[in-house]
This record gives sequence, C-alpha cells and structure tokens, in this order.
Amino acid sequence: KHVYEAPPPAVSLNPDLSPLIERVLERALAKEPAERFQTAAAMAAELLDVASQLEHQRQSRVQMTGLYEFGLEAFQQKRYNDAVGQLRKLVELDPENEDANELLNAALSAQESEKAAARKKFEQLNQQQLGSQPAPQPAKPRQPAVNMATIRLPQIDDEPPRPSAADMANNAPTTPINAPRSFETTPQPVSTAPAPAQAAPQPAPEAPAAAAGANGNQSVMIAWVIAGVVVLALLGALVVLLR
Repeated sequence: KHVYEAPPPAVSLNPDLSPLIERVLERALAKEPAERFQTAAAMAAELLDVASQLEHQRQSRVQMTGLYEFGLEAFQQKRYNDAVGQLRKLVELDPENEDANELLNAALSAQESEKAAARKKFEQLNQQQLGSQPAPQPAKPRQPAVNMATIRLPQIDDEPPRPSAADMANNAPTTPINAPRSFETTPQPVSTAPAPAQAAPQPAPEAPAAAAGANGNQSVMIAWVIAGVVVLALLGALVVLLR
C-alpha cells in the first residue's frame, strides 16, 4: 500500500500550509521515481525558490496589512483623500480582498459627499457676498452725437445770394415806364445878330455804380425802382441839353 498508493494531501494535515510547500512535498513523495527529485541539489534549489516566494508574499502581506490599517484610520478621521489613495494601492496588490474593496467604496462615497458639501458652502458664501454689494447702477443711454459738420449758423457779414438772371426776369415789373412828356416852346423871332458862342455841354454825371447795381444787397423790386429812377434822370438831362 505504501509503495503504490499516494499519501494524503499535506494541507489536510495542516490547513495553514502554503501551496508552494505542499507541491514540493508531493513531488518528493511521488511513487514514480521519474516524478521525484533526481538529486538532493535539485530539491534544495526548489526549496530555496519556494522560500524566496514565501518571503515576498509575507512582505506583501505586511504591506497590505499596513495599507488597510492606514486606510481605515484615515477613513475614521475623515481624511478621505488619504484613505482612497492607500486603499487603491491595496486593491491593486490584492484585487480579491473583500474588506479592502468595501472600505474603498465607502471612502469614495464619503469623498464625493464632502466635495458636494464644500461646493454648496462655497456657493452660499458667494451668494452672501454678492448680496452685500450695492446693485450696479443702470448705464445711462448715450445721446447720439450731432454731426456738427452739416450745421452752419448764418454770419452777420455773409453776403446774401445774388439773384440769377432767370429770377430777375421773372420778378421784373410789368408796368412800362412812360417817357417824360416833351416841353412845348413858343417860337421866337429869328435874330440876325450872331449868337454868342455857347460853352460846350458838360457831360452829365454818371449815376453811381453802387446805386445801379445795388450790389445784390437789396431786394429785386428795389433794384428795379432804382433803375427806373436812373432812366428818368437820364432822360431829364437829355431834355435839358437839347433845349
């Protein structure tokens, strides 16, 4: 029986035995010679490798324990940012750790709640600060700027516009100016005595150009009246000269 049957599993005798050590024992106690270690050196090398792996697991276990304890302490002190950071490292090392996953979810929820409360408090303080400030005065509507380039006030020394030829023709008086009636003279007897030499007739003074032209400063009707007076004066002068 001991020669042909395999021994019972070592974990049945020691539940806390590592699977690495159990695998070494099963190979050392194998019934087939080919399945066993061929030399003591090969078995020693395998045991050294298992010991190294067990030490690494132990350190990892210590590290995971420390991460969990630190995360739990930070969570209890409401330092949720520190708790989330440590518990995430623990879950990366041991994804199947139920306690670590449960505590990480609780820390994340508390972290979000804390952020929401802080955001709400900030909004309330901001509203209070805005309410204490005076309301801004409405902006006065701007008056449209007057284009001063298009406005020109009349000046005292500005010369009134001269009437055009068409306006003078339209405003000309329709009543004709009658020529002065000639004077009747009584015939005198012709004298045989030589008549004394008469002085050469002096030319009649010319009407001032200012009165004839009126310089455009008077109205059209006044210009025509002045022109009529000048004509009458000239005709009277001619009659005097012809006598």
